[in-house]
Amino acid sequence: MSGAQNLSVLRDAVVAALRAKIPGVRSIEPHGGAFDEAELKKFATSAPAIRVALLGFDQVARHSTGQLRLPVHLAAVVITRDAVADGEKIGRDTQALMIANAVAL
Repeated sequence: MSGAQNLSVLRDAVVAALRAKIPGVRSIEPHGGAFDEAELKKFATSAPAIRVALLGFDQVARHSTGQLRLPVHLAAVVITRDAVADGEKIGRDTQALMIANAVAL
């Protein structure tokens, strides 16, 4: 398996774990990298949503075993919109904080 395939497997595993642990989020999907404003507007139609992207790497190091250590930077971008639940308004900022907390856990 190539390095790119391993990284894809890693990102997909993160997506699968988030889907299993945060069932209230409508859409949790992988994303190809950096986000632009047009994409965020498009994702807003499926809010609440999370997009998981691999954004970069730190310095590669080689262990004495010969294996490489490649720290990866992943981002979980949370997209929300104002909503009403049980007759109460829930602001997008509150939703984003609740989802971000679930991602962090």
